[in-house]
Amino acid sequence: MSLFGCSPQNEAVLAEDPSIKFPQFYEHAPSRVGTDGETFELDGTVLRAIQIAADDFLPPSAKNPPCWETQAAHTYRIIRQGDIIFVRIDEDPARCGREVMALHSGAQYAIGSDGRILRRVFDGQPVEPFTPEAPDAGHRGVPARPGVVPGYEPIEDGPSSSPLESRDGG
Repeated sequence: MSLFGCSPQNEAVLAEDPSIKFPQFYEHAPSRVGTDGETFELDGTVLRAIQIAADDFLPPSAKNPPCWETQAAHTYRIIRQGDIIFVRIDEDPARCGREVMALHSGAQYAIGSDGRILRRVFDGQPVEPFTPEAPDAGHRGVPARPGVVPGYEPIEDGPSSSPLESRDGG
């Protein structure tokens, strides 16, 4: 923000609202800002959201960081939906002479038009909040009383029966 003649106010407050759903950043090809001869207009709210996300992800105060840990070595995708600006940050390996991105090298942010970070998810973290039972967890089995394992009741049909024997033969 100091680049634009303002000093940053307090850190953007992280509100962490898990109900905010991130859009699909790669569903459509983006318009590339900075193309030679093209004119683009970016309003101050969107610019501020990008700066807040970039400063949170890679604080500019680091002294002599390696190339891949600088803001200039990343790409930024933006989708605005009403009062929320979604920012996707990804490493641009070509900027540092590399060919492959590092694993978990990006993040996505939901920034309110008031400058607050509403939600932030780093690569490798789940985008959806955990639920008590995941939808793909399958059948939970047969309910039983405490201390009873269904299918392992002792055989009771003869004098040689042992409580350790089970009906499944093993």
